[in-house]
Amino acid sequence: MNRTFKIILTAAVIILESCVLSNFRIWGVKPDYALALLLAITVIAPEPESVVLAFAAGIFADLLSGAVFGLNTLLFMYLSLACALFVNTLYIKKMKLICPMCFVAAFLYEAIFAVLSMIIREAELLPIMFARALSCAVLDTVIFVILYLILLRVHFEKKPKGIKYESGK
Repeated sequence: MNRTFKIILTAAVIILESCVLSNFRIWGVKPDYALALLLAITVIAPEPESVVLAFAAGIFADLLSGAVFGLNTLLFMYLSLACALFVNTLYIKKMKLICPMCFVAAFLYEAIFAVLSMIIREAELLPIMFARALSCAVLDTVIFVILYLILLRVHFEKKPKGIKYESGK
């Protein structure tokens, strides 16, 4: 995937999420498509560029949302960095290890939002918010798997020139 494609795709998903899909809920839960997309991009290409993209996407999401400014920026950047380090350190590309990592990242994102919104707005009880964070993390993980499989196919569609692939005979 080239840089321009990642930027345009991320911006489009954030705009769709904040404008069109803001009231779309699955089983009463609003998934975070931008987080799932950024985690998928980070897992496929765990480069410093992915962390910079997460930072820029966070600023853009903060500008379009009514949340505390800078919260999406920091959370997207730190979760992308943690996932990139996890993937690079363990060099994992197996779905059975990537899915729990995505679930933990999504749960942390939702739980931090829950705690901060409770502190700022005193909106709901903490156990209810953590239950919602858990269900959001499950849904974000399912969306991550779908986006990961789609982006993996796009990323590896073109084979590098000059490399011969053996048929295995």
